[in-house]
Amino acid sequence: MHHNGRLLCVALLLSMGWGRNEAILFLPTPAQATESAFAADDSATHHVDFHDIEQWEESLENPDRAKWQMPDRVVDSLDVQPRAVIADIGAGTGYFNLLFAKAVGDSGKVYAEEIEPELVRYMFDRRRLEGTPQVMPILGSPEDPRLPDGLDLVFVCNTYRYIDGRRAYFARLLEKLEPAGRLAIIDFTPTPQTAETRISADQVREELEAVGYELAEVFTFLPVQYFLVFKSSGNGDHLTLLAQESSMQATKPADNEILLTQTFSAPRETVFAALTKAEHLRAWMRPSAMTLVSCEVDLRVGGQLRHVFERPNGRKIEVRGKFEEVDPPRRFVYTETYDFSPLKVLVTTSLEEAGGKTTFKQTLRYASQQERDEDFPGVATSSKEVYAKLEGYLAQLGP
Repeated sequence: MHHNGRLLCVALLLSMGWGRNEAILFLPTPAQATESAFAADDSATHHVDFHDIEQWEESLENPDRAKWQMPDRVVDSLDVQPRAVIADIGAGTGYFNLLFAKAVGDSGKVYAEEIEPELVRYMFDRRRLEGTPQVMPILGSPEDPRLPDGLDLVFVCNTYRYIDGRRAYFARLLEKLEPAGRLAIIDFTPTPQTAETRISADQVREELEAVGYELAEVFTFLPVQYFLVFKSSGNGDHLTLLAQESSMQATKPADNEILLTQTFSAPRETVFAALTKAEHLRAWMRPSAMTLVSCEVDLRVGGQLRHVFERPNGRKIEVRGKFEEVDPPRRFVYTETYDFSPLKVLVTTSLEEAGGKTTFKQTLRYASQQERDEDFPGVATSSKEVYAKLEGYLAQLGP
């Protein structure tokens, strides 16, 4: 349910979907100037804390749900093709994961997004039990689901009303869709008793048409919900969100590696300090909707690093590392692990200076090509914006 990288720990925290996509996509919040273009009131009708997994498992996985949710018929109606790429926003406990996995087949992908870490953990366990490696649980943020490009279908079930700033949110999402991609919205039809906490189908249509969607299909078989399918209207160019410019490049130099490269307009010593000193990390390493509440870096061979991030609801995420090599200001190597994932990544960072500028190269080495391939879309999507934050901070420091 919803709605709601890395420099040192940020590469995985910022880049993946919790890893195998089992790491976290912490994309920065889009520019406030962009958000102002969507001034109409499209706030969430209410917010819910989904931390109590047992409570929500009992509710979301209740066998009686199938009587009114009709999951098999919902998926059949969407005519999902083999090899398709699907994103389920606010996937909750992964109620639709297995059905979507069967529909896309072994060569497809299902990104199951949530903003509650405990639910993401739950979906990783579910993926293992159900044997669905094509399902990629992703930790999103209230502002951004942190999904890769190239989506054939975005599915939003019982989640739309929990999203704040829906116009900006779905305008950004439109840019992730393939040209023939679709957006499916299912939510509860308001009644006189629930009018204050539910959103009507007419309001959904009004909000989405304002940001570049058009209604393509309406299904009426659900007894207590509306089911709308949208596609791009093709005339939303004026609503395209501003993207931060960055010279960051993400490549695949070897079967199990990702290489991130960027040139910063700052001396090597300054860049090295910004990447390794706690006082600098606290100033710029702030993922969207997260607070860095603890930052510990013992920069020596065998030394430990530890970062703790806190969400607005008080939930914490911890990242740990151990330095294998330290050569200031040229290079440092460390392993990185996460309290939410079994993933372990070797991170090698090197810095080369020429003409007052520093070329940053960071290699992420995975245990397998599969892990690398599954994480690469998130790395490529998020790294440009993430390193733009560092670039801005370095500019503030001056020469």
